[in-house]
Amino acid sequence: MLALASGALFMNMNPAHATSDKELVKQGIKAFNNGEYRKTIQLMGGALSSEFNNPVVHYYLANAYAETGKTEAAIREYRIAHALGPDTDAGKFSKLALEKLTGDFQKEKPEPSIVKAPPAPPPSRREQELNRTLNSLDKQASTAGSSHSMQSQQRADSYSRLADDVVNKTRLEMLKDMAGRTRNPRLTRDHMRQLEQLREAYNKRQANQLSSGNRQVSEIHRTSENLKNLLQDESGQKGHHLQSRGTNLYVRNYGESD
Repeated sequence: MLALASGALFMNMNPAHATSDKELVKQGIKAFNNGEYRKTIQLMGGALSSEFNNPVVHYYLANAYAETGKTEAAIREYRIAHALGPDTDAGKFSKLALEKLTGDFQKEKPEPSIVKAPPAPPPSRREQELNRTLNSLDKQASTAGSSHSMQSQQRADSYSRLADDVVNKTRLEMLKDMAGRTRNPRLTRDHMRQLEQLREAYNKRQANQLSSGNRQVSEIHRTSENLKNLLQDESGQKGHHLQSRGTNLYVRNYGESD
């Protein structure tokens, strides 16, 4: 809860109040600032007999109740403090506390006016046809791209399997050739270098296959985007223009412009 400076608030009290109760209020504010909330409740409660109309008393009493978990009592005292002095510091801070605790005074805030946009007119037949064609181009590009990507990956995998077969076969042939000339045939560094170069050659083919597949997929999507841009071209140039009906990723349908 918000704690206020004791001097500024205490000056709001009526000097006609009993001296003993004023002293209780001062002690109650001091106790609150020292974190002695139960003592604050006792002191402020004792001052209520002559200081009931002082919003400061109710404000600090509310704060002490809030700090000790007595929320309902705190709300009651905040409301009294605000009612007694809505324009005083105690009343204003009590109002802030009530907004947070109960939602009081929320209705005082003007609700923002909401201007609803007019409903969009239904799409024309030409727009509906264009949208169907654009969606179809997206689906065709996605299907064709997935197919090319899968085929490219399958070819690349076949190169990897072929590399294993060829390298293993070549290694066996090397060992067989050496077996006729020595008892303990072992591959030399030259043999290992040849096998490594052989595998690198197949790895290069595999990489080229994947790269080619990626280029094909990119080209398919680029073609689809170009067709969509041409279909959406609203320029007034005379001549033959691409038509929505009958046009797809593989077929172009041109007609006379209006």
